[in-house]
Amino acid sequence: MNKQPTCIALKSASANRNLGNLRKVHLLTILVIASATTLLLLAGCSTPKPGSAQALAVEKEETEKKIDKNLKAMPDWYAKTPLDNNILFASATETSRNMQMSMDKASVKARAELALTVGGRISTMMRAYADEVGLSNDPEVNQLVSSITSQEAINVNLSGVQRADAQINREGDSYRAYVLIRYPLGELNKIAVEQVRQNTVLNAKLRASKAFEDLERKVEEAKKRESN
Repeated sequence: MNKQPTCIALKSASANRNLGNLRKVHLLTILVIASATTLLLLAGCSTPKPGSAQALAVEKEETEKKIDKNLKAMPDWYAKTPLDNNILFASATETSRNMQMSMDKASVKARAELALTVGGRISTMMRAYADEVGLSNDPEVNQLVSSITSQEAINVNLSGVQRADAQINREGDSYRAYVLIRYPLGELNKIAVEQVRQNTVLNAKLRASKAFEDLERKVEEAKKRESN
């Protein structure tokens, strides 16, 4: 009995199956390539050209989202600085990739803001004393008052500053620090009195002011209370 036809038939069937499998693999390969190409084309279409109106719109939207996020993360005391009859507050915010550096920068900035406020208040007080004794137009007095109440001069003499609150948020690859500092008005009065006492001209010309005399007495009474 001749079995050759049967062997040929089996080989033919196996070849057909292999061919069918190869066709399936080929078809799948084509589908995968087509899908990848489509995705790349879609990605290219979805990415706006740099500088185009669409790109600017996307950039604006992303910026607005960042601003909204920062506003929501902002502490209430930064948006609205606390008010107190006996305490001055100042707040500031700064960023840095180093967390401690962001806090230090914010603290320095807040202190500078506080010095500006304190200097302004002391300047107003001294000019009121000068006006009381008829020296409001004295050029020497006005120059000295401006000098000793400048932001730089007050910052050097600013003591008694305390940190009232602080907050650190992540902002991309950086840190944003918020700092709130407080300063008792009693310390402000001490600076005003000491600045006048240490200046020969102001001490001679403003001592006749009843308002300055009252302030000096209040400062001395406060020092006695603190020592007891």
